[in-house]
Amino acid sequence: MAFFLQETFNPDIRRDQPETWSYKWPNFSKLGILGNNRWLYPQACDNRQNPNIYKVFQILFGERELIVNITRAGLMRPTKNIYFSTRNEFEDRENWKTISDWLHLDMNPLTGRATTYGFEHRRNRIS
Repeated sequence: MAFFLQETFNPDIRRDQPETWSYKWPNFSKLGILGNNRWLYPQACDNRQNPNIYKVFQILFGERELIVNITRAGLMRPTKNIYFSTRNEFEDRENWKTISDWLHLDMNPLTGRATTYGFEHRRNRIS
């Protein structure tokens, strides 16, 4: 994820340095969405093909065969008690908060419906 942020938005972003998480942060940060580009990195592809992750979703959806894709990435920055190592102090960042009542899922946990590029899960499996 850090590599994606560095390559796409700001080469100075460092995973372990919250001081670098403000300048040129993605436009959709209030939604937890990192830009409008697909996250076509080896790790994203590895995650989608990982047998253990695949098995979890087989169980969740009650399906043997799944259609997977690679889409955008999401990340929500912490907002409370963040440690800033360059100053050796903790700070809250209310301006990093995600929009109130915003929860983005590609699946409706109440109906079990999942969508991706127009495909919809066939059965109501999640209870």
